[in-house]
Amino acid sequence: MFDVIEECDNQMRDRLLKDFVRVIARLRGADDLAQRSVGHSINIANSLFIQRFGSAEKFQASSDEKKRQYIGNLARAEERFAGRWSTMAVGFSLFKMWLEALVEEDEALVRHLSICLTALSAKSGEAAYYSFAMANSRPARAQAAAAIAPQPT
Repeated sequence: MFDVIEECDNQMRDRLLKDFVRVIARLRGADDLAQRSVGHSINIANSLFIQRFGSAEKFQASSDEKKRQYIGNLARAEERFAGRWSTMAVGFSLFKMWLEALVEEDEALVRHLSICLTALSAKSGEAAYYSFAMANSRPARAQAAAAIAPQPT
């Protein structure tokens, strides 16, 4: 019985890592502006996450329902951004993958994904959560916040 659970966990880990590596490989071939834009999007996703949960530890301590709801909201935001701001969608997607690894409590995978996200985040050149342009652009900031806000049920 436990072999089936372990196999399912390994399949999810393999899928998550494969998807992450595929996206990172495509980003390596992208120009510097695209990489910086994805890093900026990761910073936005992280800022909104910190506003909501405070830390990765608090997220992990929250209920399974809250975790699923937040990841679902992030997935919907990713979909909304895909057509208009593809780099925003990619950044949110990568951040969502990191959250999924947190939910699975896979410390090795979280560490690996964190290293990649940190490198992309640093490429944005931002010293704060938002760049000056984003912090001073109400429509963009409001749209990003609204995109991952809990949906009424």
